[in-house]
Amino acid sequence: MMVQIRTVVKDDAGWRALIHHNNVLARPDAPQSQHGSQTPRPPAAKPPDCKNPLETLPYKPKSQAERDIIAAFQTLEGAVTRNDADEWVKHMADEFVVYRTNQHPTTKAERAAFIRTLGAINAETFVAEVAWMKLWVLGNAAVMRADHVMPGNRRPPYRATRLWVKRDGRWQMAMSQQTTVVE
Repeated sequence: MMVQIRTVVKDDAGWRALIHHNNVLARPDAPQSQHGSQTPRPPAAKPPDCKNPLETLPYKPKSQAERDIIAAFQTLEGAVTRNDADEWVKHMADEFVVYRTNQHPTTKAERAAFIRTLGAINAETFVAEVAWMKLWVLGNAAVMRADHVMPGNRRPPYRATRLWVKRDGRWQMAMSQQTTVVE
């Protein structure tokens, strides 16, 4: 099964394509897979040190909206490294779905439940470094395009497109499309 995500925007020149992703998903009969170590650690073990993206990014924001989106992104990624599902869900729209190469689509509820299982064992959870990033803010919607590399090659490099929506004065991720980069 393949999912295609086409992001189009309307500007003064009319509608134009911004980003296009094709992603091969897991077969319907394939088991659900999640990324992240499922090895228990001592309760006092600290989360991994992921300076990029938690503290720095290879992108200089051009507006307050971009700064706010980056802050939300860094906060939710920090919640992932701490296996903190309660903080993570605050930054995800109710309709959130992530699509990853060779995996089943994962909803907000499914991802939060998995983060909770990792939290129960204090699993070591890394987030991918951002190698390149760009943002387009379009009123109360935004598109984030980024290339990611995982420390220690725990996952192949991937290209992500994330759609953000501003609701009740805060930015929330509504969709993430992550396509493995094959060289």
